[in-house]
Amino acid sequence: SITTGKDSHVELSFADQSIVRLGSYTTMSFDPKTREINLQRGIALVYVPDHRGGAEIITSMATAMIHHDVIAVRYTGKDGFAGSSRAKQDSGIRDG
Repeated sequence: SITTGKDSHVELSFADQSIVRLGSYTTMSFDPKTREINLQRGIALVYVPDHRGGAEIITSMATAMIHHDVIAVRYTGKDGFAGSSRAKQDSGIRDG
């Protein structure tokens, strides 16, 4: 699991040219076998180039934005909408 603190950011670059950027106060874990990103808090920007298998972002509550090959997800916590959400980069957002 990766956690960032106040005024900190991290960028993860993968061999297939995929990139994950995390903002301040973010906690996430990543499973390379399933390409699942589990966002426990904070904000993540995920880029996966075409034909690389996509990525799945799992979080209990989130606000998400998808633009071409990039998805931005912000964990909204207790004040967000009810239910769980999964954002799958190659097919939009679906309820989980």
